[in-house]
Amino acid sequence: MEEPDRIPWRRRRLAFLVALGLAAGCGGGDTELQNTHAYMDSLRVYLGDLRLMDHQLGKVVQSDTVSAEVIVPLIAETLRPTVGDLRRRADDLQVTPVVRDAHTLLLAYLDIRLQAYDAALQGQAEARPELFELFARKQTEAEEMGRHLEDETQRLRALVPAYR
Repeated sequence: MEEPDRIPWRRRRLAFLVALGLAAGCGGGDTELQNTHAYMDSLRVYLGDLRLMDHQLGKVVQSDTVSAEVIVPLIAETLRPTVGDLRRRADDLQVTPVVRDAHTLLLAYLDIRLQAYDAALQGQAEARPELFELFARKQTEAEEMGRHLEDETQRLRALVPAYR
């Protein structure tokens, strides 16, 4: 039989460990929810920046065809640096399980845009028209990916508790 002094100590230790485990579990959920909200706030900013960029591009490209002399400087000076910066910053976002699909779509979208812009810049530098065709295909692919990202964002807004 154990000494009477040791029994209460073990019970206190067990109670402390259980309380610690519960506190860690409860706090983890709050932290995950806070991280999810922070991610969604960041995603909102990203999508706003991308919409503004698309608006700028739309002002320049008002028809199905546009001269490389018009679009390439815009890509080199504004679009490529903006998307490159967003892509680097996206790597630093805290991704929770709830937003993992949205994050994957965001990264894919940004990567496709970078591929499109790189094709246009290389096409201009090397006078290769086929790279402008690749640019157009990648832009179309990015637009489709962007629609999926918008849909996933709407789904998250409805799914995540207490997100404004």
